[in-house]
Amino acid sequence: MSRTWNEVEKELFTPEEIQEAKFKAALMDTIVKAHKETGISKERLVEMSVEFLDDLRLGEPALA
Repeated sequence: MSRTWNEVEKELFTPEEIQEAKFKAALMDTIVKAHKETGISKERLVEMSVEFLDDLRLGEPALA
């Protein structure tokens, strides 16, 4: 029996974990594009990403 990645993913991970993984992938894609398009150094992009993720506090409910 052949299964799709989506089926396996739903079996192994919670909806929240899947959402977080997709967010991180999209963020990384944006970082790579920013590096290519703007010439910002990889080191500075890493610093900015870490700062952003620290501020975001993934997994915690947003404050109203």
